[in-house]
Amino acid sequence: MACGNVLREDDAAGPWLAEHLDELAIPGVDILIVHQLQVELVEVFKDYDQIIVVDASFTGSGVEWNRVEAPQDPPNFATHHSSPQKLQSVFNQCYNRDLDLYVLTSRGESFGYREGFSPEMTQNLLEAYFFLVGFLLGRT
Repeated sequence: MACGNVLREDDAAGPWLAEHLDELAIPGVDILIVHQLQVELVEVFKDYDQIIVVDASFTGSGVEWNRVEAPQDPPNFATHHSSPQKLQSVFNQCYNRDLDLYVLTSRGESFGYREGFSPEMTQNLLEAYFFLVGFLLGRT
């Protein structure tokens, strides 16, 4: 699952990765592109054994890969936007099981309203792409 806005420079990293991974047609891998994470996605998650969220980040260093654990406290939804941790928590509450959920973030430096990637994101996208291809081909 890729998150991002294709009109906001580095924020388009998730959709870019998803489109290029989709071209590989890896068996057992479905691609979904969303503008942002929303609680309604939990319903989609129930049909999958594993979910990988790919997104741009303002923080961190380069490319980061993390398994998502549900927070101890129940989620509080003050906006429509959600986090992977909140979605994990809602999934646990709805389906009484953990979701095998990972997040791959690529650090960007420019999120203005125009197309294209910053030099930092261009480098990080290549690293993220090859990491994901290796991970996905290794699990199929």
